[in-house]
Amino acid sequence: PMERNIMTLKISNAEAINLLGRQQDDSKIVHFLNQLGLSWIDLKVSDKDIMNRFKELKDYAIGINFEDIGQLRDVKFHDIGDGPYILEKITFWGYNKNFSGQANFPVDGLSFDSSIEDVIAKLGPPSKRSDDATRPIQWLREGYKLVIQWTEDPRKIRNITYWLTDLEEKSKAFR
Repeated sequence: PMERNIMTLKISNAEAINLLGRQQDDSKIVHFLNQLGLSWIDLKVSDKDIMNRFKELKDYAIGINFEDIGQLRDVKFHDIGDGPYILEKITFWGYNKNFSGQANFPVDGLSFDSSIEDVIAKLGPPSKRSDDATRPIQWLREGYKLVIQWTEDPRKIRNITYWLTDLEEKSKAFR
């Protein structure tokens, strides 16, 4: 039988964090999109609104979302949709998505087969957690949050998302 060519893209925890909050024309974003075989033009405008541009890459099991800067901070005389767009979210999909590819799990020492206990041992106690085990669990950090969601199986992670929460706080690191 033919072996399926599973495409994986190694993106580390530090790289994912570093990409958040950067503008569409930032060289790191351009490089990241190139790694995914994309350029800015390939990103779809969301049907729901012109504030977002997103792409789900089934080959890599990664989803990315950019938001118009006017949504993230006050910009004088700015029309939403004019941009620039800021990387607001990166999701790495594990179980339950039926993508052809498999994302690497960005946090060293963890995988999509890690339990909640494993993750807490690595990331520390979560900032937000509900009694329902399938609800996402959040770790709040400076300017961003890490959100992990399990499937019904406590040893199968559905996805991990890096989410920009505060552009000003996050972008201090770039200066």
